[in-house]
Amino acid sequence: MIPLQVRHRQSWALRAAAVLGMATLILTAACGSGGAGSGSADVPALLTSALADQVAGRTDQAVATYQKVLEQEPQNKVAFYNLGVIEQFAGRNENAEKNYRAALIADPNFSPALYNLAIIRTGAGAKPEAIDLYRHVISLEPNNASAHLNLGFLLQDTGSQAAGAVELRQAIALDPNLASRVPAEALNAGGATATATATATATTGATGAGAR
Repeated sequence: MIPLQVRHRQSWALRAAAVLGMATLILTAACGSGGAGSGSADVPALLTSALADQVAGRTDQAVATYQKVLEQEPQNKVAFYNLGVIEQFAGRNENAEKNYRAALIADPNFSPALYNLAIIRTGAGAKPEAIDLYRHVISLEPNNASAHLNLGFLLQDTGSQAAGAVELRQAIALDPNLASRVPAEALNAGGATATATATATATTGATGAGAR
């Protein structure tokens, strides 16, 4: 049985991930295909059409169009990613995970897929993998406040209190609006060491967002 305090921390992490994960779910064709081969001039138009259907809630049409994209560009990361989004919103996380992993085969540094996969793996209880995924996101986007936030909660869930507090403080330094999401006891975990390390991290990490 999970101790009460750990359950509380776990609920904070999952709640934060669920909210923050929805902020960057749908990508446009402007992100690039990421696929191998010559591709097709029709692909940008297909992606635009699929995206319009997805935003409008016409998911069946969007899925069919994304599949057409993949017929022409079998490694199109945007198509795989947005298919993953559709599955994730529908609660079909296993299918979403397959699509995100396919996007990452096309581009291992595709941070939106890394981030949403981390959310899914957190929900599945695969915390070590989720931690690695968030760290990968942060290596690409040092100023990604939501990745720091979710990583901080996960680290504390797995017993790394001070390291988690560092990430939580970094998240708030990057986005003060996140302060309301973080309980004071989580911020204070690890005491003075966490505070000092967080200050150093906030200084050296302000290098701008990495490319997606």
